[in-house]
Amino acid sequence: MFEMLLLCALLLAQQNDEQSSSSDDTDSEETQITSRRRQESSTNRVGQTAVARKSERVSLKKPSVVKNKANVVRNTIKRHNNSDNSSEEQILKKPKTEPTFLNTDNNLHNTNSTNDVNTRESTDDCCSVIIAHKDYPKIKLSTREIRKIKENLLAEIDKTENIGANLGFLSCVLEDGWLLLNCQNTGTRDWVMNIINKLNTTLKMDLKATNSITLPPKTFICSLNIPSEDVMSPDALRYRLAKQNVDLLTEEWCFLNVVKSEEGGECVTYRIDEKSKYVIEARGYKLFLNFSQISVQTLPN
Repeated sequence: MFEMLLLCALLLAQQNDEQSSSSDDTDSEETQITSRRRQESSTNRVGQTAVARKSERVSLKKPSVVKNKANVVRNTIKRHNNSDNSSEEQILKKPKTEPTFLNTDNNLHNTNSTNDVNTRESTDDCCSVIIAHKDYPKIKLSTREIRKIKENLLAEIDKTENIGANLGFLSCVLEDGWLLLNCQNTGTRDWVMNIINKLNTTLKMDLKATNSITLPPKTFICSLNIPSEDVMSPDALRYRLAKQNVDLLTEEWCFLNVVKSEEGGECVTYRIDEKSKYVIEARGYKLFLNFSQISVQTLPN
């Protein structure tokens, strides 16, 4: 009886051991399955995160491109508007054309300078008119004659009836032997052009009213310090200077005077042309003469 009870107890213990082992195996399998599921879930989350980040970067870039395109469009429109505005401002602020000198003798190496002239022009834009003697520049108007012209112009304004436009002048400039009137409108300019013949009769003068005038070439005073060993006649001096300084137009020089110095030298003065004056300036107011250089001074005429 005892042996049977012991046998039953052993059987029960073995059965419990088998159940415990089976439970452990089951738990181990469940643990492995859970671990694999966690890894797969983690992998999925990493992939989803990478995809989400990539999608986010793409979504962030697209508005930037659109924004940049919008900025480009806005900047283009702004530049276009600014360009239009500046063009309008330039048109509105464009100054009236003033009478100008047209100088064709600016090249020091132009050998045809004797035929070059300066021209003073008055255009329709500025409504200017020039009053001068018909033989200008040979005959220049004096200050007294110009004053009489201005007085008679004002007297004619007082006598004029049925004036179609305001007779007004922006300025009156006394030039070298002629008068420049800047008129406020073309009506005033035309009135001056028409009244000039009447002034000729009244003042017994030969005047002309024009939009342009030929000015005499500019001249300058030039003094040359000649050492005693290089003293020669004014004509011989001009000839020698032309040979040793080829850019000078000494044939156009006009002898004025000569002053003896205490050392036996001379100070020779000429009236010279504008081109020669520029040549002298470019050479530092030194000219070649014989076996040395001489100093030169220039002054406006």
